[in-house]
Amino acid sequence: NTDYDHRALGRDLDVFSWDAYPLGNLIHGRLAEAEKAKYLRTGDPDQPGFNNDLYRGLGRGRFWIMEQQPGPVNWAAQNQAPADGMVRLWTWLAYAQGCEMVSYFRWRQAPFAQEQFHTGLMLPDDTPDQAHTEVAQVAAERALLPPLPRRERAPVALVLDYPSRWALETLPQGANFRPAHHALDWYSALRRQGVDVDIIGQEDDLNGYRLIVAPDLIIPTEDFVTRLMASGARALFGPRSGSKTADMHIPDGLPPGPLRRLIDMQVVRVESLPDWHAETALVGNTAITARRWRETIRSAQQVIGHFAGDYRGGAPALIGNDRARYLATLPAPEGLRAIIGDALDWAGVAALPDLGDLRITRRGGLTFAFNFGPDATEAPAPADARFLIGTRRIAPADLAIWA
Repeated sequence: NTDYDHRALGRDLDVFSWDAYPLGNLIHGRLAEAEKAKYLRTGDPDQPGFNNDLYRGLGRGRFWIMEQQPGPVNWAAQNQAPADGMVRLWTWLAYAQGCEMVSYFRWRQAPFAQEQFHTGLMLPDDTPDQAHTEVAQVAAERALLPPLPRRERAPVALVLDYPSRWALETLPQGANFRPAHHALDWYSALRRQGVDVDIIGQEDDLNGYRLIVAPDLIIPTEDFVTRLMASGARALFGPRSGSKTADMHIPDGLPPGPLRRLIDMQVVRVESLPDWHAETALVGNTAITARRWRETIRSAQQVIGHFAGDYRGGAPALIGNDRARYLATLPAPEGLRAIIGDALDWAGVAALPDLGDLRITRRGGLTFAFNFGPDATEAPAPADARFLIGTRRIAPADLAIWA
């Protein structure tokens, strides 16, 4: 929810919190129907992780989950049950990403009023439901781990800027331009390659990051650009970056406005495209499907990828220099993973081959792996890994933790 600026609201708060309802967010979320069917009972693998990382950053390292979904709820268009094991998985995921406390809504399923279909840890007759068993299991497993410090700074930061989101909602220029979905796509591309991510604002400290990605930084500030240039981090910007001033005007000298200090270019034309149309971009030897948005760029910077096809074939799709890159379209997920994977290599960030349905994260010398998929999978653990919870073979809706 970006209806208000969480950072401005929370400057005097001690801790941030959010309500985790992964299955309702799947039904109303970004994934295609085939993927929603695949993850029907586990949820989008990256939606809860994105919010965990967002609220950890908003809380300056501290966040809670005030309401964790314990079973079927009552408010989505459809209200399916989570797979057995998912309440435990979501709880451990939050802990791995730095959460201090997970609270479950609710303790007992109400036998009356409009929320009586919303499950709890206990049934209406005061007998334990499935989630009660899983929470008890988490409590027992927690004793198997040493005390862990707060989450360390990640090697990659993703910029979420609230005024930029408001600008996009005001002038979307395409009914299918959904910045919240695009940011989650970028986050997913990083997480599927085993990379931990911090979600930051423009005013946050940039030092220590190797790569900063900005899917939709429409209104960059001069101060942010100055500090980014001084930080030593490399940066990847998505389409429409720098395309508006704080007064919602096209910047002098054309977009990307202040970002031209980082990458010398101009955007001279933009177009939104229907979902039934796709463009092709060639990035190296890889053909990338481009969709929904395309820009025409004028620049003498290195062309890393270009559009192919009848309309302006050869025009730049991805350009860059030794510090910054600019992407002029919205690639399909496979292409976005390739582009971000190359950016990780360019920035010197260690990554893994595509993890598919598995997500891993690190905290205090431990690695946590979570299987959101329908099939068992192998943990990407070294041969000498010591498993504290689980084993190298991770079943569906299960997890493993190793040192």
